[in-house]
Parts: sequence; structure tokens; C-alpha cells
Amino acid sequence: MAHTVIALTDVGRDMKFGAQIVETASNSANDMSFVNDGNTILVVNNKAASGTAVEVTLLGVVDEHGRTQSIVETVAIGELRVFGPFPKSRWNEPGADPPKGTVRVNLDVSDADCEISAVKLSPAERNF
Repeated sequence: MAHTVIALTDVGRDMKFGAQIVETASNSANDMSFVNDGNTILVVNNKAASGTAVEVTLLGVVDEHGRTQSIVETVAIGELRVFGPFPKSRWNEPGADPPKGTVRVNLDVSDADCEISAVKLSPAERNF
């Protein structure tokens, strides 16, 4: 089954103050993925007032040295967590499902109160 794509918010080279971040509802049945250029962070917002914590698994891929390691973290009720950025050689999927150049995210629970965002940051310096 196809992965649910996590909406990407590109704050652009100007990195605007107060950029609106697009959230995607969690989906544990299909897993999820986001486009990664190496300057992207993942934001997991467990907005639930009650219910359960969310276990997030970020699946690493085999790097140039043959190493692979996934990250497993718990996001408690009412907590917002930020992950990344994700170096492409360690995190980007090489195949078709999810698509090449994306990071795969697995969730242990599908909760309408858990929202996930991918935010692309600019590597350029800011001018204030």
C-alpha cells in the first residue's frame, strides 16, 4: 500500500518569520514519508488531551559504510517533538515505495490528534 505523504513546508531562502507550517494527520496503517533534501526537519505534534503517546520510528537506510540504524522515540500526550535534519546518505530511501529521496516514518498509533509536518530549511545565511 502506498505511503501517506507528509506535507512539506518550504520556508524558502528568505526563511520568513512566522511561516505557516502545514500539518498532516498521522497514519499508522500506511506508514508515512516526506521528501528530504538533507535540510528538512520533522515535527511531530501529539495534540491529544488524553489517549496515548505516539511511538515514532524513523527508518534509516544502509549508508556507504554498510551501517543502518533507525531512531525510535516516544512523543507523549500534549508534546511537540522535532527530529532532524536528515543527511541524505543515511535516511533517503533508494527505491519506489516510498519514493526515492524520501524518509520513511512509521507510527505505532493512528490518532486524529497527532499531526506531522516536514519543514524544509534553507542552508543560506539570513540577512536581517
